[in-house]
Amino acid sequence: MNRKQVAAVLLGIGVGLSFAPGSVLAQEARDVAQATLTVTGEGIVTVAPDMATLDLGAVAEDAEAAVAMRDVSARMSEVMTQLEQAGIAPEDIQTSSLSVHPQYIPRPDPDDTTPRVERFEASSELTVRVRDLDQLGTLLDAVVQNGANLMRGLSFGLQDTEKSQDDARTRAVEDAMRKAALYADAAGVTLGNVLSIQEHGAMASPKVFRADAAPFAAESMPVAQGEISVTAGVTMTFSMSPAE
Repeated sequence: MNRKQVAAVLLGIGVGLSFAPGSVLAQEARDVAQATLTVTGEGIVTVAPDMATLDLGAVAEDAEAAVAMRDVSARMSEVMTQLEQAGIAPEDIQTSSLSVHPQYIPRPDPDDTTPRVERFEASSELTVRVRDLDQLGTLLDAVVQNGANLMRGLSFGLQDTEKSQDDARTRAVEDAMRKAALYADAAGVTLGNVLSIQEHGAMASPKVFRADAAPFAAESMPVAQGEISVTAGVTMTFSMSPAE
C-alpha cells in the first residue's frame, strides 16, 4: 500500500470517528426536546363532620380589676363544671386567652392628657372540642345558661382526615389523567408515561359559624352540621409522541 492509499484509509477512519460523538449528541438533543404535556387535577370529597370546636368564655366589668377577675373566674368555674358533666375530656379543653385591661373615661377636653380609668374589663376564653355532635345543642345551652356570656364561634371538622385526604388525592390524579387523555386525543398525539407528579396540598375546610352568646340563652340551640369539603390538587407531566 502506497502513502496515498494509507493516507486515504487513515482519513476515512478519522472521518468515521468524528461522526460518532455527533450522533450521541444528536440523540441526547432529541431526548431533551421530547414533547411533554402538563396538566393540573383537582379532587374534592365531601363528608359529614364528626367533631365541633367551640370558642367560648366569660367577660366581666368592675371598677376594681380584682373584682372583675373574680367574676370571670366564678363564671368559668361554672362553665368547666358543665363541660365535665357533659363528658368532655380534659385534653379537649384549653384556655385560649386570659386578660384584664382598663377602660378609660373619654376626655372631652383635648388638652387634658391625664388618663382616667373608669372600669376594668376581664375576660377568659376556652377552646373546646366536642366529639359527640349529638350533645352539641344541649351543651351550648348548658354553658351559656351557666357562666358563659362570650361566644366567639363554632366550627365543624374531622377527627381523622387521612382517609378523606387520600380519597381526594386519588380523585385529583384521576382528574389530571382524564384531562391529559382528552388533550392528547384532541391534539392527535399519543400520551406516554407520567414524568412527574407534584401535589398542591390536601386539606379539609372546616365549616365555621360566628355568633354571640345571647341567642343561645333562651332555649336549646338546634345546630346544623352540614358537610366538610376535603380538597387535593396535583400537577402531572406526561411524555407525548406523534400518533402512530
